Amino acid sequence: MPPTLFSSLLFFANKLDVFFNHLQDTELQAWILDLHDNGYPVREGETDHGFPSSVASIEQLTHLLNIIIFTCACQHAAVNFSQMDTFGFPPNSPALMRQPPPTKKDSVTMKDVMTSLPSKHQAGVTIATVYDLTRIFPDEVNWT
Repeated sequence: MPPTLFSSLLFFANKLDVFFNHLQDTELQAWILDLHDNGYPVREGETDHGFPSSVASIEQLTHLLNIIIFTCACQHAAVNFSQMDTFGFPPNSPALMRQPPPTKKDSVTMKDVMTSLPSKHQAGVTIATVYDLTRIFPDEVNWT
């Protein structure tokens, strides 16, 4: 996490009890309950996902805010900004295939592969989309 974001989080977390009483904040508690009920699925074989249904302390709220900020900032950037490396070259991960998959082993020729890949136009649309999704815009906040 960038130092300025981390220090801002720590400053805010240390002042939370000054700004409001989180135990009586109905909007905050309703938001946490909504995240508990609808935001995290319970996986097969588990009885609980581990996310609390309410906030009971400043430390718990600080921990939850830290998870949310990390997920929305650092993890999002790590997952999304590297997509061009994979999807920028259509044979690596084509957005569509124009032929059905082969039904017999060892029967695929280079011609079969080439007719299955997207056309130049389709590949161009995919590359342009991935480019737009992964580029850093000049007006974005720079945390470095």
